[in-house]
Amino acid sequence: MGHDPEFELQDKIPEVHFLGLDMSPVLTNAYTDNSGVDGSIFNYTVFNKSSITANFIMHFSDWRNFQGIKNRVYQLFDNRQAIRLRTDTQPNMVMYVHSNSFDIKVTEDGALDSLFSIVFDNPTGYKYSNLRTDNMDDLFDDYPLGYNIPIQDADDYFTSNSSINVLNGGDVKIDPYYQHHDFKVKIHYYGSQLSIFNHTNGSSWTLSKTLDKSDTVLIDGINTYVNNELATDSTDYNTLSLDVGQNNIAIGGSSDFDVTFSFPYVFLG
Repeated sequence: MGHDPEFELQDKIPEVHFLGLDMSPVLTNAYTDNSGVDGSIFNYTVFNKSSITANFIMHFSDWRNFQGIKNRVYQLFDNRQAIRLRTDTQPNMVMYVHSNSFDIKVTEDGALDSLFSIVFDNPTGYKYSNLRTDNMDDLFDDYPLGYNIPIQDADDYFTSNSSINVLNGGDVKIDPYYQHHDFKVKIHYYGSQLSIFNHTNGSSWTLSKTLDKSDTVLIDGINTYVNNELATDSTDYNTLSLDVGQNNIAIGGSSDFDVTFSFPYVFLG
């Protein structure tokens, strides 16, 4: 909840059990219509806000107990904060959602349980990897075989060599400029310039500033910082992006550097 540490639902409300959730990506196609011309011209597709339905069962001992537990559920979920959802069926993925109004009613007269659902808004329409690339362990162990993610770990996103293959193991191109995706590159270098070029999609970035290895450069989306001070005006104002799959990255301009790529994978379902 918000920036609070992650917790198990049953640690907060032992009487409520999570049953599962349902979600599907929401795609919207945009077209142009011309008067007197059959059909439409396709323009683009966007992934829109989606809905996630989480299902629960609540057990109680009597009517007063039911009212008390119900109040605790509302206190937990109706808090006006973003909620980070992670389930035991996909422990490697998280979603950032907001709750909507929901009812909690007794299953039937005389029953001592209640089945209820909460519909959450997922503003981005995405799921994200639980860990960023620079904190991941062996991805082959973390993801089901159906995701076709090769063996990777955090070391595969760090380099001091002039080239590196960076895997974007998600479903979506990492694009901090057009899609505002979370993408960071942490850099130390000695010299007057450092350039990074993605041969896979042609995106690039160059910083022209004399630094030594004790200085810290951070590309954070479309902005660049040197020692926590904004330094985008010392760049060529280009923005790096990562295609889905392997990205062939070249690094030049300095012979003494280290670079770390840090981002969550982005999934559609």
